[in-house]
Amino acid sequence: MGKKFKISSYQKQIIIGKILGDGHLETVNNKTVRLKIEHGASQKQYVDWLYEQLSDLATSEPKEKQQKVRGKLYTKYWFNTSYSGSLRFYHQQFYKSGKKIVPKLIHRWLTPLVLA
Repeated sequence: MGKKFKISSYQKQIIIGKILGDGHLETVNNKTVRLKIEHGASQKQYVDWLYEQLSDLATSEPKEKQQKVRGKLYTKYWFNTSYSGSLRFYHQQFYKSGKKIVPKLIHRWLTPLVLA
């Protein structure tokens, strides 16, 4: 189902930073995982930069979508990576019982890029 891809050290730092922030990992059968990036349209430039950094992992270029929340319409800008076993390690570290957590080993992964 998912494809294997090589994740560079630079990409790993971006992925960890996104997971610590508002990035979200989705899994299928706990075997393959994808990273979902979604921001408001005002952060289009940031999403485009993230896409440039992760484009070889992504399924398609960023897209806009309309989302209604409590009767108000919002424009979101988003993209996903492909489902891959290569991201499973991060899901195992950052999610327990379906909830996002801060892993015990986080101190080993913190860099200026992760924190940016």
